[in-house]
Amino acid sequence: MINFLKRKIKEYLWRKMMKRYFKPNEDFLNSCRNAFINKICREISSAGESRFYLFVMWLKFSLAIFLGLAFLGSGAAVYADKANVDCGHPLYNLKRAVEAVRIELAVSEQLPVLHTQLAQRRLDEIKKIELETALTAEEVTTKIEDILDTATTTESTTTTTKKITTQKKTEEKIEEEKNRQELMANLRNQMRQEVSSVIEQIEKKQIGIDSIKELCQSVSQIMKGDEETDGDETEESHTQRWSRFQRNCGEFMQVELKNNQNINNGQR
Repeated sequence: MINFLKRKIKEYLWRKMMKRYFKPNEDFLNSCRNAFINKICREISSAGESRFYLFVMWLKFSLAIFLGLAFLGSGAAVYADKANVDCGHPLYNLKRAVEAVRIELAVSEQLPVLHTQLAQRRLDEIKKIELETALTAEEVTTKIEDILDTATTTESTTTTTKKITTQKKTEEKIEEEKNRQELMANLRNQMRQEVSSVIEQIEKKQIGIDSIKELCQSVSQIMKGDEETDGDETEESHTQRWSRFQRNCGEFMQVELKNNQNINNGQR
């Protein structure tokens, strides 16, 4: 009995000692209690603070969206300029915007070459539009001929021809032709402005002799290509442009012509 009591007393003392040893510090418990209460019982912000927070978040998202769109737009603009997209391409306006920026940022020595390149682009666009228009007209003519060949009687032929003629003169076709003519006129005016800018740079003697020869040759080819298109330039404007070109580039073009003749004579 005595041994049993001794053993129980030892167990009690042992448990008491272990409890005292593992008991957390009171200061630590108080700090944890305060931190827990502060975390779950935050102060409710006022309406003004909530609106300011929402405004800051909206500003961040708007800035991120703007930067993303700007990145995509700049990439599309660079692609449109490098690929030299056509007039009907969705990125054509971006290409023209990049061209305007290039002119503004180019140094004076590079401006004549850049104006020549842009004039050549306008000429290529004009020729492509004329080619597409010619192909469309040819397709319409072919369809008319096929229908006329398959018609069996004079009455059916007359009726079919009237239907085709009426269809060709609808308001939609007239509007398309009007837009095409306006686009062609704008492209021609811009091309001639680019050419005039190059000739003006040559007049000011701001270009080296070697560069002038190359520019005069390029401008001559562009002006001849302009004559091959169905432009509506007046005779006075046409003569004035060529006179100005001959006055500034005639000497260099004659030298180039003489050099080519000498080379041909030497080969013979």
